[in-house]
Amino acid sequence: MTTSPMPLLDVTGFDRTAALSQSERDALTTLGWQLRRRRSHDAELPEWDVIGRLLAPLDAARSELRDRPDTPLHRRSAKDAVGLVLRRCAEEGTTFWGWSDDAWVKLIGEDRHAFARPWPGWVDQTVRPDVVAYGYLLCSFDAFHRLGSFNRLALAWRVFGHEAVEFAQERVFSKLEEWGLPLGAL
Repeated sequence: MTTSPMPLLDVTGFDRTAALSQSERDALTTLGWQLRRRRSHDAELPEWDVIGRLLAPLDAARSELRDRPDTPLHRRSAKDAVGLVLRRCAEEGTTFWGWSDDAWVKLIGEDRHAFARPWPGWVDQTVRPDVVAYGYLLCSFDAFHRLGSFNRLALAWRVFGHEAVEFAQERVFSKLEEWGLPLGAL
């Protein structure tokens, strides 16, 4: 039996129950696309409290994203990604904690076109990498080979930061040089 590695983000303090309560389902449905939390969303609606156990870990993952430009586009994309994950929870009838790799792939898409297909036109390609990062940070989703072509280095930067990724690359390149492998061949 193999065990999944612990997620990068410490999730032990979150309620990771896979089942959605009826009140959570109702709240997600009622909030609809307000789940994106755009400027016009009403933060005082009682439904936000009802889905608090889902929102808290997603917001924690969002705050962990690194080496991203602090622009309105990137802030919006990160929130839109949270909204898509919550919307999919309502559709699946379960929390993201209980999703299989298949469920994550269904949300993220096998390529960028598959990602965009089920969503309204406002969902652009800047949202997809954040959804991947949330899956990895919270649930150890790592079936990246099923996601088609995407910038894996940018994902690593988003999750670990430029400095940590460069350090790891230097260590790998150093070991390859020790073994006599020419780096130009990479």
